Amino acid sequence: FTSRPTKGKTSRQYNQHACVALQDGRLLLIGDRSRVLEIFDPDTEQFHACQARMPTVIDDVAATLLYDGTVLIAGGQNVFTSVCVNNTWRYDPVADELHEGPILTPTAPTGPQPGVSDMAIADLFAHDPKRAGRYFFLCGGEYDPGREVEPYQDVVLDSAWVYDAVSRQFIDVGPM
Repeated sequence: FTSRPTKGKTSRQYNQHACVALQDGRLLLIGDRSRVLEIFDPDTEQFHACQARMPTVIDDVAATLLYDGTVLIAGGQNVFTSVCVNNTWRYDPVADELHEGPILTPTAPTGPQPGVSDMAIADLFAHDPKRAGRYFFLCGGEYDPGREVEPYQDVVLDSAWVYDAVSRQFIDVGPM
C-alpha cells in the first residue's frame, strides 16, 4: 500500500467536519469553516462543490446515510459564535438539495438545552438489509452557550433519540 496526493484539490482544509459515504461510492464532506457541501469522487479523484449550501457555517455535526440515499445532518456548532444549534437537515445528493428536518430537543441533567453538537449516531439495524438505513440512534453531545456567556463552559448532554428515517421523526428516548 502506498499513498499519494489525489489528482484534484479540495476547496478548503477540513477540521471538525463530517464525512458520509454515498450509495454511489462518492464521499460527502459537511461542515468546517464554510457553508459549502463538497463531494469527493474516488474514481476521478476530483472534489466538487455542491449547489446546496448549509444555512449557517457550522462544524461538529452528526451525519449518516439513510435508506433512500439521502443524508441526515444533525446539530452542530456555529464556528463564529460557538453556539450550538438544534436543527437537522436532509441532503439529497441526486437533486443536490438541502431540506430542513425536525428540531432536536437536547437535555442535560440541569434541564432542556437550546442546541447540541458532537453527538454520536449509529444505524440500529446496519446488519439487517431489510431495515438498514431506517432507524438511527443519536446520543450525547454537548451544548456550548457561546463565547459571550461567562463562564465559558460546555454543558454535557444526556440526550438520546431514535430517528425514524421513513416518517422523518425523532423519538426522544433519553435521558441516558
